[in-house]
Amino acid sequence: PSDAVDRLNRFKEENKIRDRKMESYRGGEDLFALPLTDYPELIQTQKELKLADQLFSLYVDVLGTLTSWKQVLWSDVGSMMGEMNEKIEAFSLRCKKLPARLREYTAYKTLKLQIEDFQVVLPLLQEFTKESIRPRHWEEVMEITKSSFDFAGPEFRLQSLLDIDLVSRKDEIEEVTDGADKQ
Repeated sequence: PSDAVDRLNRFKEENKIRDRKMESYRGGEDLFALPLTDYPELIQTQKELKLADQLFSLYVDVLGTLTSWKQVLWSDVGSMMGEMNEKIEAFSLRCKKLPARLREYTAYKTLKLQIEDFQVVLPLLQEFTKESIRPRHWEEVMEITKSSFDFAGPEFRLQSLLDIDLVSRKDEIEEVTDGADKQ
């Protein structure tokens, strides 16, 4: 997406130059009482750039937010759950409000999937923050996801959990957290 954003910004700059030229040409045509020339390709390009800008600005916001959340220490995650829920819901709403034409874009589909996956992961993270989760439950999660992380370490970050496949193992992980609540 960063390459696409760079290209989009470059195209926007080139489009601004062409737009200024069009205005200059129209000023000359108006000055000499010539019929105004239409530039339908330029108008269409501006519309396409505006659409792409909507999509990629949301994409950059989502990626930036997820990247910053990954660096959060696990000890701070519990206090951030409300903010995370609000932010991801806002992203989901913004994604749904994007024009229908953008839904064909691969970037849109990827973005939507990332948002939906995080909406699945958030309740699991909420469960992991409960007092009932003990070291044996973390070990069960590692066994289920076939991963390894230092859940007791001071440098345990959210990234450790986001990097393992929680989404596809959601049901099994919920069994572990439900079992922890019952104990």
